[in-house]
Amino acid sequence: MSELVLQFSTSAPDPRWSWVRYNWIHFPFRFLLDKNFASTWIRRANHSPFSHVDMMTDEGNMLGASDSPAAPVIEGNPMGVAVRPQGYQAFAYRRRMVLETDRADDIRRIAMSQLGKRFDNSSLKDFISDKFPGQRDWRLTDRWFCAELVAWSMEVGGFWEQPLSWPKNRVSPTDILLLCLTDHRWVNRDTFWLPVPGLQLGPHER
Repeated sequence: MSELVLQFSTSAPDPRWSWVRYNWIHFPFRFLLDKNFASTWIRRANHSPFSHVDMMTDEGNMLGASDSPAAPVIEGNPMGVAVRPQGYQAFAYRRRMVLETDRADDIRRIAMSQLGKRFDNSSLKDFISDKFPGQRDWRLTDRWFCAELVAWSMEVGGFWEQPLSWPKNRVSPTDILLLCLTDHRWVNRDTFWLPVPGLQLGPHER
């Protein structure tokens, strides 16, 4: 049995706005200038501390879909699916889910097959959309949102016995947490909310 490790995270606040306690009152300016505004939207829409999820490679790097062109990339598309080093951006939180499954190698291989695909910006609109389910196909294999790449890779890789019957137009990091909530293969459930052992935390991270 091998391990599939998923890293749930959210970006640290943009320091240009750290002096504003309630920076939503400056919403028009923050929307235009704050590079991390989408992270806040995703967290609030999902009532969650997480806005992003990556998959850990065998080498300990992070494989995922992101649109952070300034983040260092080991391989892939800086504005899409890429392998990035662990500390590729300033984080506020990072927590890791460890899943024991004999499908781990296949799931990572399937996720790696999407390397270079572009980021799916359309998914962000669906976090505040009230469209009826089925009006957007989140399994768009020419572009990916982070959680959709992970969920699709787990689905195609056989983590679940049946294909997902999903009642929404998108998949969020929180949705993946909920999908695995009662799964006995989540082996570090009791310590998940604690900081990752041995992880070097950034100046704004906890």
